[in-house]
Amino acid sequence: MNNARLAKWFNVLMLIVQAAISIAGFAVAGALLGITLDGWPQPYSTIVLAVLLGFLAVVVHEGGHWLGARLGGMTVLFVRAFALELQLLNQGVRYRKTRRRKGQRFDGYVIAADNANRPWRRGRLWFIAMGPLLNVLTAALCVLLALLTLNTSTSVAGCMLAFAAINLGLGLANLVPTHRQIHSDGAQLLAWWRKPNEQRPDFAYTRLLVLSVAGVAATDLPAADLDLLDQQPMPAPLVSLSYRLDFLQAAGDWPRAVALGEQLEHLINANPGVREVAAAVIAILRAELAFCRAMLQRNAAGLNVLPRNRDIDWYAPTIAPCSRALEAALAGDRASMERELQLAEQLAGNSRIKSGVAMQHALAGHVRAVLQPLMRASDEALTEA
Repeated sequence: MNNARLAKWFNVLMLIVQAAISIAGFAVAGALLGITLDGWPQPYSTIVLAVLLGFLAVVVHEGGHWLGARLGGMTVLFVRAFALELQLLNQGVRYRKTRRRKGQRFDGYVIAADNANRPWRRGRLWFIAMGPLLNVLTAALCVLLALLTLNTSTSVAGCMLAFAAINLGLGLANLVPTHRQIHSDGAQLLAWWRKPNEQRPDFAYTRLLVLSVAGVAATDLPAADLDLLDQQPMPAPLVSLSYRLDFLQAAGDWPRAVALGEQLEHLINANPGVREVAAAVIAILRAELAFCRAMLQRNAAGLNVLPRNRDIDWYAPTIAPCSRALEAALAGDRASMERELQLAEQLAGNSRIKSGVAMQHALAGHVRAVLQPLMRASDEALTEA
């Protein structure tokens, strides 16, 4: 039996072990709740409470990853727990209710960028380990609280012990090394413990994200990493196209920027499944391309037909005000243009992806340049009159 086949069967075995630990945690919790909830309607109260405690345990787990990212010096960008998604800003937090997409985890996730000024390994180990570790610590705390309340309230003690069982099961299950579309915490811990080379080709996207969060402008990103993304499976080529489009927008090269539209549609048509997996990236790219066409043609008609998209407003909130600023500039409305540009610059400045500030500054300059010839023509017409 070859190594690949052995690895496959080992992964299947680990998935079974992982599922068994998770089920055991809930089974023990259900038994404890059934025994200690005297006078409660059964089995409904046990089922409802077990589900609620399971939700809370997932929140604890993702909170642990957030804490680990902070301890490791990483920049947390997004946190999701079931239908609630948080976007962390320099000042404040945005939140929204969202549905799970194909390929997306059901329970939750934390997206964080590594620190550009230090090796990634230490931060990653903190980030990954703190999720299951906080579950285990919570379980220990719940056992202690159960012992303290056992003589006063059997129901409270039972709930504490049930929560401990679910947290312990979730924490230990995540430590089992399994490989799926998204690897388990245990598999990721093993990978980072072995000190992987941060210059590996498969880390190209991570390197670009780290630089963007640190404030490196699109014009200064390493072309070699963009080329590596082009060679990787979808949706990596779409991410590469997004960075290239940002580069052309910052430079004001509207003909070449608009030409990327054909490449985008070719990538989508060649990979139909990406329409759902990368729906947000595609929507943002199409909105940016509409802005580029309006800049090239000096015509805002294409901006007026853009559908309102929750993902665009969520992931790229500067697109809408910047587009409105361009509409105002083409209409000769300086006051509205400046108001929208100021809003876009505020949104960019509050994002944790610092490269957006330079990007928005460049776009603001291009939009203001559209208004200047119109204002000169208007002044000349008034003078002649």
